[in-house]
Amino acid sequence: PFYSQAGVVKGKVTSTRGNVMELDLGIEKGIQQGDSGKVYYNILIDGKEKPIFIAKFKITQLLEKSSMAQIEEKTNDVRVGYLVEIIFKDGELEVTSEPSGAKVYMDSKESGETPTLLSNVRLGGHLIRIVKNGYEPHEEQVKVVEGKRGKVSISLKKVVGGFLVNTDPPGATILIEGKPVGVSPYEVNNLSPGSY
Repeated sequence: PFYSQAGVVKGKVTSTRGNVMELDLGIEKGIQQGDSGKVYYNILIDGKEKPIFIAKFKITQLLEKSSMAQIEEKTNDVRVGYLVEIIFKDGELEVTSEPSGAKVYMDSKESGETPTLLSNVRLGGHLIRIVKNGYEPHEEQVKVVEGKRGKVSISLKKVVGGFLVNTDPPGATILIEGKPVGVSPYEVNNLSPGSY
């Protein structure tokens, strides 16, 4: 059975103003608006680092490499350089395609090739895009839920094309690659891209 684990993102406080602080964690680290976390600093006890938690916070605004957070409860003043951690629940997503070897993008970030098992995936909705040369790209929304391994399994459709053959006068026999297919005017379809 699959159990959801938690992802932990760690960073530090880069500035504070009243009960608002800035962190060196941004979207690129996978955090989201509304995530909550704790502020702490480490002290040494018998040569071991022990965290002292002093505040809780909620992420209010996200940028690429930093974020703003609202301090919600504190037992002491939060200072620049203090450490923060955000814990979020995550799950797994298995992505397979027929044929395999297609590129997988999750929320427009390249995440490997099929078949692949994506771990540390946030709970909630994600956009999966599967791309392989000669096939139509496939996109779908998937929801990752706690305690279940999500699965995306796709049969990719071959890209096909066609053309119209007209002759004057009409009624000429049309051959493609030496095989007669009909008489003009004739519409050819279901061909793989390429030259004929």
